[in-house]
Amino acid sequence: MSVLSLPTAYNTPSENFSDYIYHFGGVKKIGKTAFAAQWPDHYILEGEPGNAAHLKCRFTDIHVWLDAINAINLLRQKPGYCKTLCIDGVQAFYDMLVKHVAQDTFKLKSTDRIPIDVWNPIRVQWSEFWRDLRQLGVGLIANSHVEIKEMLDLNNKNTSVILPVLGKQCAEVFNGIAHFTGIMLRNDIGGRELYIVGTSHLECGHGITDHFLHPETKKPLQYIDMGESAKEAFDNFFAAFYNMHVPKEIEGRRTKAITGEDVPQPHITKEIPKITKKGV
Repeated sequence: MSVLSLPTAYNTPSENFSDYIYHFGGVKKIGKTAFAAQWPDHYILEGEPGNAAHLKCRFTDIHVWLDAINAINLLRQKPGYCKTLCIDGVQAFYDMLVKHVAQDTFKLKSTDRIPIDVWNPIRVQWSEFWRDLRQLGVGLIANSHVEIKEMLDLNNKNTSVILPVLGKQCAEVFNGIAHFTGIMLRNDIGGRELYIVGTSHLECGHGITDHFLHPETKKPLQYIDMGESAKEAFDNFFAAFYNMHVPKEIEGRRTKAITGEDVPQPHITKEIPKITKKGV
């Protein structure tokens, strides 16, 4: 029987940049993987084989679920191999797990409908996967594609929301683990910005206390300027964590939020695919 005790002091959130799990969403080829390749002493598990081959980085293409499990085992055997581990393509990894459990464990055909009793072991293994990653003791980042979903706003009107491509069960587990979700978008002058506070058009945000604040106003940053290169993007993100980043403002592209404060208006482009089917 477990014995509970009441805390005797307040919890102190970590000041270490690498102690948090970061999740980045963006359209294909916007630079998510190149951004990941700038993180300190990184290693990328690539869920879309071939996607990292053009970058100067350490990576392994993951083709099937057992590749991912074997990679974790290798990292356990070689502590200190990397300081930052990137899961490039969260939904791709989850899809591999679904296929593994359904076809390899339960011997279902690819055309069979997956019964309810198969989804529970999938959820358990998905949770264990992220538990094992966290126990490696390295910084964790994850990348996802984004899509547009039509949703009802507070006025019961349809609005377009940009959100990471994550199936229902995949998201239920992963969103409870990630401390930070940012959406990378192109702006009107050809640059890129990472939005880190959700709006009626963006599903993102973070719960990292006393970080990502404007150095002068001490108010939460709405977005981070990603600069002209992957290196500049990382430098700005790192500076933003320690409240040292002042993002550029683009004239004529700002609007008023419900709070009355100035916030950037998301730039929704046609390159973001619409949702065509409901994920699981």
